[in-house]
Amino acid sequence: MDLPATPFDGFEGFYPFEDETTVETEPTLEITLDTPFVYASDEVVSLHFDIMAIQSAMRLEAPDALDLDYTRVMMGFLLLADTPPTRILMIGLGGGSLVKYCYRHLPQACITVVEINPQVIAVRDDFFIPADDERLRVVCGDGAAFVRDEDETHDWDLILVDGFTREGQPEALCSASFYAHCHAALAPEGLMVVNMQADDSAVLETRIDATFDSRSLSVPSERDTNRILFASRAAPWQPNPARIQARWHKLDPVHQTTLAATRTRLRRVLKQTMVPAVSATS
Repeated sequence: MDLPATPFDGFEGFYPFEDETTVETEPTLEITLDTPFVYASDEVVSLHFDIMAIQSAMRLEAPDALDLDYTRVMMGFLLLADTPPTRILMIGLGGGSLVKYCYRHLPQACITVVEINPQVIAVRDDFFIPADDERLRVVCGDGAAFVRDEDETHDWDLILVDGFTREGQPEALCSASFYAHCHAALAPEGLMVVNMQADDSAVLETRIDATFDSRSLSVPSERDTNRILFASRAAPWQPNPARIQARWHKLDPVHQTTLAATRTRLRRVLKQTMVPAVSATS
């Protein structure tokens, strides 16, 4: 989800669903799912819960590209992980931007996506999301419950959390217990990447740091409306600008194009957070 966005000049290109859906989420919260609508022009298809905020956007000339800045920042895990992930769990489907990019450009990865809203899944074809196969499955379910049930597997190389409603990130996907389950479900060298609204980031970063022993890094989106937080189960985890640069040179050209601005932002954040070396005194 990218906030805020300029409203479109009219509604002739969108088509909404008619009904809302009510579900029970983990652990006992009952919520009404937002009704999405799709805006389609000659150049762009976008997913919304209201006209003021874009959940996902796709350019028809490049449907697998990452159009929104925050999605490119989330892909920064390629500059922070020692090896590309082979097992990816995504919480939140939206218009499938990250799913499509990872499916096409990380051919070694098997991807599971958990989306609670069946009406979002129903428009997957509008965004050219590939059909389920041996590498991709989209599950209609509660992401918090799914992670809870996976928390003893220690099997996911990467967990991407990008689940939002009209009101923002639901409590079930940003509670201390949810982050603890994510930590437990990760492989020993695994990473969790969370998209969060900047206004909520301080509280959520504190929760994540408590679970991941402060092995985390917060990176702003282009307009600083979102924060992307990377958290590692590995101990120790010490990313630095030199390692970012070394990994950059190993990336395929398509990733270098996608991550050019993200690399700069990551290096800037790391330089700001690094503790200067203290010389020994006699």
